[in-house]
Amino acid sequence: LLRGLRVVLDYPGRRITFAPPGGPSPGPAADAPMRLEGNRLVVEAALPGGSRRAMILDTAAGTTFLAEADASLTGDASAGRTTQVIDSSGTAVSLPVRILPSLAFGGVEAAEVPVVLYDFAPLNRDLFSGAAEPVAGILGSDLLSRHIVVLDFPRRAFGVAAPAAPAP
Repeated sequence: LLRGLRVVLDYPGRRITFAPPGGPSPGPAADAPMRLEGNRLVVEAALPGGSRRAMILDTAAGTTFLAEADASLTGDASAGRTTQVIDSSGTAVSLPVRILPSLAFGGVEAAEVPVVLYDFAPLNRDLFSGAAEPVAGILGSDLLSRHIVVLDFPRRAFGVAAPAAPAP
């Protein structure tokens, strides 16, 4: 349904805008590559030290996930902080939160990003076996909700911007 449109998710403004391709952009520039893997959006993010990872952009995920292989890039969260995640059986599981010093994606860089470590091997094997690059993270709504996100499906590009400051 959305593959022919440009979609702007203005989380802070609580608005979604749908625009036809080719018109003026109703949000930040969408010039970072985005690929479609089935019905999942996969984008590139930069971790501390400049290493890049393919990550699912998931507006329905309440948490941002990072591959267990990147655990050494994270630090402890405050006082044993945890988050509830629903596993594949429908059971709520409490998982420890780690802090990633920075994460850059779509034109923005977020600092002190709370993440949950996850084993992406089964997901890559079962859902992304034909993908050019394995998935190593999920950008969740906990991170996305601070920004304006543009998904330009016809161009297979995305962009992210901080919301505009209110006028004085």
